[in-house]
Parts: sequence; C-alpha cells; structure tokens
Amino acid sequence: MPDALSIPVQLKITSTITQQGEKPEQIEFWSEGTLMEKRGQIYLQYTEVQEDSHIRTTLRFGDKDAMIIRNGDVKMRMPFVVGESQRGHYQSQFGQLPLFTQVKEMKYHPSETTHSGRFYLQYELIIGSEHAGNFILELQYTEGNK
Repeated sequence: MPDALSIPVQLKITSTITQQGEKPEQIEFWSEGTLMEKRGQIYLQYTEVQEDSHIRTTLRFGDKDAMIIRNGDVKMRMPFVVGESQRGHYQSQFGQLPLFTQVKEMKYHPSETTHSGRFYLQYELIIGSEHAGNFILELQYTEGNK
C-alpha cells in the first residue's frame, strides 16, 4: 500500500472487559472509517458515537506497538508496547487521569491480497492507582465504501 493513501474501510470492533470477581463483559460495534499506512504503521480512523457524544478515534499499530488516540468530547492517549508498561492519559470534562497499560499479547494479521486485516490486543489497564481490569480489543477491517 503506498504511503498516506486513504482507503475507506468497514470496521468490526469487539472489546471484552474482565474485572476481578466479575464475568467478562463484551461490547461489539460496527463503524466505517479510513485506513492509511505511514512509515510502516497502519492507521485506522473512525468515529465512536456514545449517547450524545462523538469521539474521533485513531488506532495506530504495527507488530510491536500500538496507540489509541481519542479526540472530541473525551480526549485520550493510550500507548501499548509489548513487554513494557506505558503511561497515557484520559481527559474529560471532569479532569485528567493517568492511565497505565501492560500488554499481555498483541497480534496483527494483514491480508496479503486486499486492504483488510485483523488486530488483536490483550492488556491490563490501571487508571490512577486503581486496577481497572483486563481488556481484549479485537478489530477486523475490510475495504469498503463509505
């Protein structure tokens, strides 16, 4: 894929959250977005709609690291590096909180023939000093019209 070529994609995003002593909670949604490749990294951009808020989300990833950036009613920067604890932040109208992530597993499987693929991320999240749970993010994208 040439650098900075923007391709419309269909996204299926599944998040599984497991908190201590609780059953896993799974959230799944579909979205339309764009796919770009820059400097060997994949960028997927889409908008999340949650109740009355719209959040522009960018997921940047490669083989060993990833980053989720959200802008809009909520601002967030959450970095992920295999084998390392990373610091990020979450900011809302109520203030800013530090986030810490520890990646347990990360996989990226691009299609060899089309602009599609799968990204899998399993991590532990700490917000402030509180363990928020273990998370799994599964993202599938396929080339499609917007």
